[in-house]
This record gives sequence, structure tokens and C-alpha cells, in this order.
Amino acid sequence: MGHMKNLYIDICNANDGVLPKELTIEDANRMHEWKIFNWTEYVQKFDKEIKDKKFDIITDTRENKKEEELF
Repeated sequence: MGHMKNLYIDICNANDGVLPKELTIEDANRMHEWKIFNWTEYVQKFDKEIKDKKFDIITDTRENKKEEELF
């Protein structure tokens, strides 16, 4: 219980005494890992992390596109 209380206090202190309405338990866990308790700073870093992830898209390299692709 003490760890959650400390996390709650850290988040409230960094956000002018208010717990952000959009805050989820996943956000709180990530804030604790990153040691960023200000909501605005956290959202900026989270958005940057999402943008930095690259998704590999494999295009269809078959010559004859009319034949069905085997799974």
C-alpha cells in the first residue's frame, strides 16, 4: 500500500495537486518506470515512443498476382 500512496503523491505533486482524469494504471506504471510524473511531459514522451516504433510491412512480391497465396 505504501508504494501506491507514494506514486499517488508524486503524480499529484507534479500536476498541481490534481490526479489527471485520463490516467490509467498502465500510465501510472510507465510513469513510475520512467520517473516522469508530470502528465504533459509523460504524454509527450509516450507519443514520441509510439512514433519511434517502426512497423515492417511486407508487400506482395508474387509475379503472378492472380494465383492465390498459400498460407
